[in-house]
Parts: sequence; structure tokens; C-alpha cells
Amino acid sequence: MQYSIPLKISELKSVGDDWMVEGYASTFDNVDLGRDMVMPGAFKETLAEMKVRFLFSHDPRLVLGTPKVLKEDKTGLFGSLKISKTQLGSDTHTLLLDEAIDSFSIGYDSQDYEFADMDGIQIRKLKKIKLYEISLVPIPMNSEAVVTGVKMYLSLADQVREAGLMLTNVLNDLRALDENERPLSETKRIELAALLETFSGMDAVRSSLQSILNSASQSRLVTPRLLAHNLADARKRLATILQE
Repeated sequence: MQYSIPLKISELKSVGDDWMVEGYASTFDNVDLGRDMVMPGAFKETLAEMKVRFLFSHDPRLVLGTPKVLKEDKTGLFGSLKISKTQLGSDTHTLLLDEAIDSFSIGYDSQDYEFADMDGIQIRKLKKIKLYEISLVPIPMNSEAVVTGVKMYLSLADQVREAGLMLTNVLNDLRALDENERPLSETKRIELAALLETFSGMDAVRSSLQSILNSASQSRLVTPRLLAHNLADARKRLATILQE
């Protein structure tokens, strides 16, 4: 199997509750660092024949999600791919938002090609490609296959799920400590003291949320702008607490 030079992602966005990433996984008529040039129509047969996987860094054990749209246009192979909300998907989504990852790459076999001379350099024109997978990768080979923009809106439901997952992990770690018969180290005691201090702020968040709910039940007496302000304030407090 061969791997392409990575190309920048064009967009990361939310569609309903789904995380979607879009861009060109391969472009036509440009020579990559391996002196290959993908020709228009190279993916046509394979897209009609087989299921293409969506992976992280070409690792078949690291499945990110599902391609929703794969099509050829005049520029190249365009993809719209859904990131599943697994732990790997959540971690990768965070890396995308932080712009630590910004590129696509493909894993493929070249089934039909011809050699050509371009400015004194022999290149290989790929006329037919068997596409196995599209990956998000941290290091691009193809400078034209990379992410250029990131858009994200976390709904309240998304934030509740993420906060719940984080708290579940914390509780699991605490249970493991409780079941351990060895005495706590000084470092662990300091960590637990800091955690206790962090969670003491949850009462303020709870109070804000209760105030918002009470205000919402009396919406005729409270302006929408005030409700929005109170909700934004509660979200900011919760984000601060979870990041400490």
C-alpha cells in the first residue's frame, strides 16, 4: 500500500450532533514529493466498488468514523467525513480545533499508471487508484491537502456529555485510589486537595443553573437578553472549573 502526501482540511464543523470534517484528500495534476501525479478519473472505479475507511494516521486499529461523501470534481477527491464520538474521536476533534492536526492523506494501490517527463524529471501519472482509506494526519506530504478552517459550536447536550465523561473518568480514578491499600503519596495528596478545591466551585455553577431555570419558568418577567447573559455566565464558570 502507498500513502499520499497530506492535504489541508478545508473545514471542521458540526451538523446537528455530528462532527464533520471536509476537504480534498487528493488533488489532480500536481506532483507530490514522491513524484506522483494523480490524474482526473483515477478514483472513479474504486469509489463505486468498495468501502473506504476513515482512520487516524493510516492505522487500521484507529478508526475515526465514516466517510459520508466521497466524490471526484475538477480539483480532486473531495470528502465529507463524520468523526465518531468515541474517545479517539473526541481527542482527535480537540487536536483539530487546536490546529495540531490539519491534513488528510490516503492509503491506496496504483493499478494503472504511465511515466512521463516533466521539466527533466520523470514522474508517474496515476490513472487508476484503488483507494483503501482516508486518514487525518499530523504531518503533511502534499502541501495542498490540508485543513484551512475550523468551525465549531458545542451544543449544551455536547457539553453535558463531555463534562459527564470527564467526571466519570475522575470518579473511576478516585475509586481506584480508594481500593488501593497503600498509603497516599504526598504528590497524590496535593492533587486530591487541588481537586477538592476545584469541585468546591461547583456549588456556584449549580446556583447559577438553578437561577436560570427559575427565570425561564417566569420568562414573561425576564428578558431574553438577561437569560442569555446568565446562561453564558454559568457556561463560563463551568468551563473554568473543568479546565483547572
